[in-house]
Amino acid sequence: MGLDDTLTRLKPSLGKHIGCDIIEVNPGIGIWSEKLHNVLKPRTHILFEADHRLYQPILQPLLDAPGSTFKLIPKSGLVWGHMEKVLSDEYLPHQEPLVRGDPRLEKPNDTLLFVANLGHYPKRSFKGFSSMANLVLYQFMSALRTHSLFQRYGQVRMLIWVDNDEKDTILPQSISFRRKAAIEAEISCEKIQVVAASTTRNTFPRDHDLELQSTRLAYEKMDKMGIRTPQGRESSCLEELISGVPSDLRKTGSVGTSVSFLEELRGLEAQYAAGKLGDWEYINPSARRPRIRSESPELSRLRKLRYLEKFQQRKFEKREGMKTELDEIFALQREVHATRQPEQRQALEEVLKHRTDAWKGRLDGLDEDSFDNTMAYLDNGRIFERKPRSLMWDRRDYEPLKVRADEFLPMREMCLLDIQHKSLWPILQEKVPDNYDAFEYILSQLLIIPSQNICRGLSALAPGAYDYLIAECPSLTDPTKGGSLDVELTSVRCLTDEMLKEIIEAWVRWPFKPNRFEIMGKLGSTTWDPDASATDQSDD
Repeated sequence: MGLDDTLTRLKPSLGKHIGCDIIEVNPGIGIWSEKLHNVLKPRTHILFEADHRLYQPILQPLLDAPGSTFKLIPKSGLVWGHMEKVLSDEYLPHQEPLVRGDPRLEKPNDTLLFVANLGHYPKRSFKGFSSMANLVLYQFMSALRTHSLFQRYGQVRMLIWVDNDEKDTILPQSISFRRKAAIEAEISCEKIQVVAASTTRNTFPRDHDLELQSTRLAYEKMDKMGIRTPQGRESSCLEELISGVPSDLRKTGSVGTSVSFLEELRGLEAQYAAGKLGDWEYINPSARRPRIRSESPELSRLRKLRYLEKFQQRKFEKREGMKTELDEIFALQREVHATRQPEQRQALEEVLKHRTDAWKGRLDGLDEDSFDNTMAYLDNGRIFERKPRSLMWDRRDYEPLKVRADEFLPMREMCLLDIQHKSLWPILQEKVPDNYDAFEYILSQLLIIPSQNICRGLSALAPGAYDYLIAECPSLTDPTKGGSLDVELTSVRCLTDEMLKEIIEAWVRWPFKPNRFEIMGKLGSTTWDPDASATDQSDD
């Protein structure tokens, strides 16, 4: 069963939580609750269940068992007023709420574990978020940073079930999804692991060969740690990796080209070569565009697949050519960066400018769709090659276990996220909440258009922002740290953690930055205090 395999995967890291307190939201029929309880033997296991009339009869045996430490709260744990009442000595006598500034807030609290199921909500937008689950994940991430809710007891690990596609918001597998929420998760969390998932492809997947490389990295880590995947629980990429990926998949290199497509094509070609599909028959073979007189459905399918393969091949070769040229430009940038002899540096800079201008010309010649797809392809490749890799997905310790929709009630594709957070940068712990409000503003403005280059993004923050920040943030123009001597070659969604940290640190030092209430107004806050605004300005 999927839950048993999931717990087996988690067991090595759950040992430190044995005998802890558990707060669980939406246990439903309690199968996961009981299995987790049996492993951890918690001293307190609080169950928040809003639909208690339906589920209490099913949960009652857990509550009535001899020595049971289960406690049912017939309220929604996602209503923070209900949650606050439970975060007390009455329900959690072994937990000590910590005041701001206590160093224990920045350390893991292994005596408390938070568990939730956010997968039962219908998928619909809610208050500007794509779904209720998306909103709650955002609130949980905010709690990490502000040490609110159950995070007031220290850094509390979270195990959260969500619909499979909800994970992309905070743990994207492609640069296309690296938005504000994902970047905030990266700076707030030490790890976000996908323990189990349907392992289906993303809505906007990246190049398949790149995903296979990412899976290979995870597989190598698993091998070193002795982690095994039960048969039948392998993700689609892990199956391909173990069984051997066809070499011609890399030749096509297309997101839209799958192994099943290639297997079908090669199979039909083998049948055609053996004479099992008949032969081509034309009314006039000498005509420029002869009409096919007759062909079997299999022969027609072969013809279409061959055309598609050639189309994908041409597209792949064009993109690869642009990627190769861009890689050579960045290699030349690193050479310029390392050169100290003025005459030699000037000569290299002239060559670099010529090649960069030619490459930009090729990019500008693309139509809108081709431009977007090419930029996503190039950006995905660029951030994957960095160390540490920008996407937390590419830093995962293991490949997710594959679970099926029919293993859940009601049937749906689900995903278990294991979220473990870390301390914020010192600059974001100072002048709370002013500095974080400023950081949120910077991210919001930059990522209005995630594919825009750094020059345009920084210029949109405030008058003079680009000139000041580009001079104060050396990593932006350091090609050895993921930056670029020509910042027009770097999109804002490719900014590294180091770059973002330098930007907010420089922003706080900048004497001409917008004040906090100007920022809050741009972020859509309805709060306005002109007296506080004046004070804010004088403090600067």
